[in-house]
Amino acid sequence: MRSTTSARPQLPILTALAALALVLAACGAPNPPVGTNPPGATNAPGATQPAAGTNPPGGTVDACSLVTDAELEQVTGLEIANKGPSGLATVLPSVCDYEFTTDSVFNHASLTMGVMTSDGRSYYETYFEPFIGDESGYLDEAVSGIGDKAARGGTDTIMAVRGDALVDVQYVGLGDNRDEEMPVRIMQLVLSKLP
Repeated sequence: MRSTTSARPQLPILTALAALALVLAACGAPNPPVGTNPPGATNAPGATQPAAGTNPPGGTVDACSLVTDAELEQVTGLEIANKGPSGLATVLPSVCDYEFTTDSVFNHASLTMGVMTSDGRSYYETYFEPFIGDESGYLDEAVSGIGDKAARGGTDTIMAVRGDALVDVQYVGLGDNRDEEMPVRIMQLVLSKLP
Protein backbone atom coordinates (compact mmCIF):
# COMPACT_ATOMS: atom_id res chain seq x y z
CA MET A 1 0.00 0.00 0.00
CA ARG A 2 1.32 3.44 -0.91
CA SER A 3 1.67 6.12 1.69
CA THR A 4 -0.78 8.97 1.43
CA THR A 5 1.64 11.43 3.04
CA SER A 6 2.44 14.38 0.87
CA ALA A 7 5.98 14.90 -0.42
CA ARG A 8 5.52 18.62 0.20
CA PRO A 9 6.86 18.66 3.83
CA GLN A 10 10.12 17.23 2.52
CA LEU A 11 10.64 20.20 0.19
CA PRO A 12 12.21 22.48 2.88
CA ILE A 13 14.60 19.68 3.87
CA LEU A 14 15.63 19.11 0.25
CA THR A 15 16.08 22.85 -0.27
CA ALA A 16 18.26 23.08 2.85
CA LEU A 17 20.38 20.12 1.70
CA ALA A 18 20.82 21.66 -1.76
CA ALA A 19 21.89 24.97 -0.20
CA LEU A 20 24.36 23.16 2.06
CA ALA A 21 25.82 21.33 -0.94
CA LEU A 22 26.33 24.66 -2.75
CA VAL A 23 28.04 26.21 0.28
CA LEU A 24 30.35 23.23 0.70
CA ALA A 25 31.21 23.27 -2.99
CA ALA A 26 32.06 26.97 -2.80
CA CYS A 27 34.23 26.45 0.28
CA GLY A 28 36.19 23.77 -1.51
CA ALA A 29 36.93 25.94 -4.54
CA PRO A 30 40.67 26.45 -4.95
CA ASN A 31 42.21 29.87 -4.55
CA PRO A 32 43.95 31.20 -7.67
CA PRO A 33 47.75 30.98 -7.54
CA VAL A 34 49.64 34.04 -6.34
CA GLY A 35 50.15 36.44 -9.24
CA THR A 36 46.98 35.45 -11.09
CA ASN A 37 43.47 36.84 -11.26
CA PRO A 38 40.40 34.97 -10.06
CA PRO A 39 38.29 33.55 -12.92
CA GLY A 40 36.49 36.34 -14.77
CA ALA A 41 38.70 39.12 -13.38
CA THR A 42 41.02 41.08 -15.63
CA ASN A 43 43.84 43.53 -15.21
CA ALA A 44 43.74 47.02 -16.60
CA PRO A 45 45.48 47.19 -20.01
CA GLY A 46 49.21 46.80 -19.49
CA ALA A 47 48.90 46.01 -15.77
CA THR A 48 50.12 42.79 -14.18
CA GLN A 49 49.56 41.05 -10.87
CA PRO A 50 52.39 41.35 -8.34
CA ALA A 51 54.85 38.48 -8.09
CA ALA A 52 54.89 36.37 -4.94
CA GLY A 53 56.73 38.16 -2.13
CA THR A 54 56.01 41.66 -3.47
CA ASN A 55 53.51 44.16 -2.18
CA PRO A 56 50.09 43.89 -3.83
CA PRO A 57 48.47 47.09 -5.15
CA GLY A 58 46.27 49.38 -3.08
CA GLY A 59 48.67 49.93 -0.20
CA THR A 60 48.49 46.35 1.02
CA VAL A 61 51.72 44.77 2.21
CA ASP A 62 52.70 41.15 1.68
CA ALA A 63 52.06 39.39 4.99
CA CYS A 64 54.90 36.92 4.27
CA SER A 65 57.49 39.69 4.03
CA LEU A 66 56.20 42.11 6.67
CA VAL A 67 58.48 40.64 9.35
CA THR A 68 61.73 38.79 8.72
CA ASP A 69 62.17 35.13 9.56
CA ALA A 70 64.88 36.09 12.08
CA GLU A 71 62.54 38.55 13.85
CA LEU A 72 59.74 36.00 14.07
CA GLU A 73 62.11 33.26 15.24
CA GLN A 74 63.45 35.59 17.95
CA VAL A 75 59.93 36.39 19.24
CA THR A 76 58.70 32.77 19.13
CA GLY A 77 61.91 30.99 20.05
CA LEU A 78 61.10 28.55 17.23
CA GLU A 79 62.70 27.89 13.85
CA ILE A 80 60.50 28.43 10.79
CA ALA A 81 60.16 25.17 8.84
CA ASN A 82 58.19 26.72 5.97
CA LYS A 83 56.01 29.68 5.11
CA GLY A 84 53.92 30.84 2.20
CA PRO A 85 50.75 32.59 1.07
CA SER A 86 47.75 31.07 2.80
CA GLY A 87 45.18 28.98 1.00
CA LEU A 88 42.53 30.10 3.51
CA ALA A 89 39.59 32.07 2.20
CA THR A 90 39.74 35.29 4.19
CA VAL A 91 38.62 38.90 4.04
CA LEU A 92 42.18 40.14 4.47
CA PRO A 93 43.97 40.71 1.15
CA SER A 94 47.30 39.26 2.27
CA VAL A 95 47.59 36.19 4.50
CA CYS A 96 50.67 34.10 5.30
CA ASP A 97 50.95 30.66 6.89
CA TYR A 98 53.99 29.62 8.93
CA GLU A 99 54.88 26.16 10.23
CA PHE A 100 57.56 25.89 12.89
CA THR A 101 60.06 23.08 13.37
CA THR A 102 59.08 21.02 16.41
CA ASP A 103 60.21 17.71 17.87
CA SER A 104 56.81 16.00 17.60
CA VAL A 105 53.21 16.47 16.48
CA PHE A 106 52.34 16.84 20.15
CA ASN A 107 54.40 20.05 20.23
CA HIS A 108 53.04 21.43 16.94
CA ALA A 109 53.27 25.18 16.36
CA SER A 110 51.84 27.22 13.48
CA LEU A 111 50.94 30.80 12.69
CA THR A 112 48.52 32.44 10.28
CA MET A 113 48.95 36.18 9.89
CA GLY A 114 46.70 38.42 7.78
CA VAL A 115 47.08 42.10 6.92
CA MET A 116 44.85 44.80 5.41
CA THR A 117 46.50 48.22 5.21
CA SER A 118 43.77 50.13 3.36
CA ASP A 119 40.36 50.58 5.03
CA GLY A 120 41.29 48.13 7.80
CA ARG A 121 40.00 50.36 10.59
CA SER A 122 36.63 50.82 8.92
CA TYR A 123 36.38 47.10 8.21
CA TYR A 124 37.18 46.23 11.84
CA GLU A 125 34.74 48.82 13.21
CA THR A 126 31.94 47.57 10.93
CA TYR A 127 32.36 43.81 10.87
CA PHE A 128 34.26 42.81 14.02
CA GLU A 129 34.08 45.40 16.80
CA PRO A 130 30.27 45.46 17.14
CA PHE A 131 30.26 41.68 17.66
CA ILE A 132 33.03 41.36 20.27
CA GLY A 133 31.74 39.02 22.97
CA ASP A 134 28.81 37.83 20.85
CA GLU A 135 28.51 34.02 20.91
CA SER A 136 28.49 33.90 17.13
CA GLY A 137 31.34 36.39 16.78
CA TYR A 138 35.00 35.79 16.02
CA LEU A 139 36.36 37.84 18.93
CA ASP A 140 35.67 37.30 22.62
CA GLU A 141 36.97 40.38 24.40
CA ALA A 142 38.49 43.79 23.70
CA VAL A 143 42.02 44.31 25.01
CA SER A 144 43.87 47.55 25.61
CA GLY A 145 47.48 48.53 25.05
CA ILE A 146 47.85 46.85 21.65
CA GLY A 147 47.65 49.13 18.63
CA ASP A 148 44.78 51.62 18.53
CA LYS A 149 42.18 48.89 19.13
CA ALA A 150 42.46 45.15 19.66
CA ALA A 151 40.43 42.12 20.63
CA ARG A 152 41.16 38.48 21.35
CA GLY A 153 39.38 35.37 20.17
CA GLY A 154 40.06 32.50 22.54
CA THR A 155 43.68 32.02 23.53
CA ASP A 156 45.17 31.74 20.05
CA THR A 157 43.79 34.73 18.11
CA ILE A 158 44.25 38.47 18.32
CA MET A 159 43.09 41.15 15.90
CA ALA A 160 44.34 44.73 16.08
CA VAL A 161 44.04 48.06 14.31
CA ARG A 162 46.82 50.62 13.98
CA GLY A 163 46.08 53.68 11.90
CA ASP A 164 44.12 52.38 8.91
CA ALA A 165 45.68 48.89 9.05
CA LEU A 166 44.02 45.72 10.34
CA VAL A 167 46.12 42.71 11.39
CA ASP A 168 44.93 39.25 12.42
CA VAL A 169 47.28 36.80 14.16
CA GLN A 170 46.39 33.17 14.91
CA TYR A 171 49.08 31.18 16.71
CA VAL A 172 48.40 27.55 17.51
CA GLY A 173 50.87 25.90 19.84
CA LEU A 174 50.43 22.45 21.33
CA GLY A 175 52.26 20.79 24.22
CA ASP A 176 55.51 22.58 25.00
CA ASN A 177 54.66 25.30 22.48
CA ARG A 178 51.31 26.27 24.02
CA ASP A 179 51.65 29.91 25.02
CA GLU A 180 48.57 32.12 25.41
CA GLU A 181 50.68 35.29 25.23
CA MET A 182 52.45 34.31 22.00
CA PRO A 183 49.75 35.88 19.74
CA VAL A 184 50.18 39.16 21.65
CA ARG A 185 53.98 39.15 21.26
CA ILE A 186 53.69 38.35 17.55
CA MET A 187 51.07 41.08 17.10
CA GLN A 188 53.32 43.67 18.77
CA LEU A 189 56.13 42.72 16.38
CA VAL A 190 53.85 42.95 13.34
CA LEU A 191 52.37 46.31 14.37
CA SER A 192 55.89 47.72 14.81
CA LYS A 193 56.66 46.80 11.18
CA LEU A 194 53.61 48.35 9.52
CA PRO A 195 54.42 51.17 7.11
